[in-house]
Amino acid sequence: MADMIRRTPRSVVPRIFPEVDELFREFWNHPFWGALGRERSSEAGKWAPHVDLYETERELVVKAELPGVAREDIEILCEGRNLALRAERKKDEEVAEEGYYRRERVYGHLERLIQLPSDIEEDSVTAKFENGVLEIRATKKGPEPKGRKIDVV
Repeated sequence: MADMIRRTPRSVVPRIFPEVDELFREFWNHPFWGALGRERSSEAGKWAPHVDLYETERELVVKAELPGVAREDIEILCEGRNLALRAERKKDEEVAEEGYYRRERVYGHLERLIQLPSDIEEDSVTAKFENGVLEIRATKKGPEPKGRKIDVV
C-alpha cells in the first residue's frame, strides 16, 4: 500500500501568506537584530512607539511612548478618523563603530498612522508631552442631526 500524503486545500494557502509575511516582518524588525549591528530590512532607522488608544464618554485618548524625543521634533496631523504621528529621535553623540560593545537603542524618523474608532472634532484635538509620553485628546463627534418636525399652525 502506498504512503498517503495529506495536503492542505489550495484555497487556504493564499489566506496564510499575509499573516506569515507579518510574522517575518516583526521578527526581522525586532531590536535584537539592531543590537547585533545588522541592517534591519528596508525599515532600518525607523522605530515605532508603544501606543495606548482608549475612549471615555466624550473623548478619544491616545498615549504614545516617545523617550528621547524633543518636543519640537513631534508633529501630529488629524483628518477624519486618521491620526498621523511623526517624530524623530536624534543621537546624542557620535561614537566610532568599533567603540560599541552593544547597540540596542534605535534612532531616526517615525511615522505612524493611527486609525481612530470614531470621528472626532478636529478643532478639539489637544496634545501634551511630559516625561517622554505624548498624550493626545480629541472630542468625539456627536451623531449628525436628523432634522426635526415642524408643526404647522
